[in-house]
Amino acid sequence: MCDQNPVFIAGPANTPDRLRRAIAALGLKLVVNEPHLASNTISCVYGPDGCDGNQLVAHASQAYGMSFGLGLGMLNGKTFRIGHLGSLAVPMMLSGLATIEMALVDLGCKLKLGTGFAAAQDHYRNNQIAIAKHLAA
Repeated sequence: MCDQNPVFIAGPANTPDRLRRAIAALGLKLVVNEPHLASNTISCVYGPDGCDGNQLVAHASQAYGMSFGLGLGMLNGKTFRIGHLGSLAVPMMLSGLATIEMALVDLGCKLKLGTGFAAAQDHYRNNQIAIAKHLAA
């Protein structure tokens, strides 16, 4: 029953896809980029060249009060982790993306603020429009 209801399909399980689209729009790479292998609860992201993942996590926490995870094992310092589990609403995910963008710019990484944020917003809006059309039919 849930498989055929677009409201369920577009819910929290779709949050990782929105997040991953935003990460790609920022020009960042995921550690796991095969959708069928990726976790629905966490995404591990390589920082841009010259950006230490641990510095990003520390700065986001200190400057903006937002917590991200450190890269583990041999990925420590090269990556950071973003959790997207539980009752994570789209606005919560968007605030995390905005924080990542601001922290990266603060650390001297070259990117345009709002790029990933806009990609996630577009994906969410387009998904919601498709659901509304389906429900109206």
